[in-house]
Amino acid sequence: MKGKITQGGCLVLWRGTAYVPQICPEAPDFYPCGHWCPRFGEPDKTFAGGHVLRICSAELRFDDFTDERGKA
Repeated sequence: MKGKITQGGCLVLWRGTAYVPQICPEAPDFYPCGHWCPRFGEPDKTFAGGHVLRICSAELRFDDFTDERGKA
């Protein structure tokens, strides 16, 4: 899986030919998933060349992951 956290903290996943913002299934009105949520973890580089990101009750595993927060 390919994904990233944008400069603004939003989680986006690669779907076909573009990055798509992920929407929180718990929040009303299509609220985006991002680092402002208390259930949004920090990415860990913990498995064979990839990253793990824990959100809500899920654990996402990425082969290709970028964290753009703090980059100019």
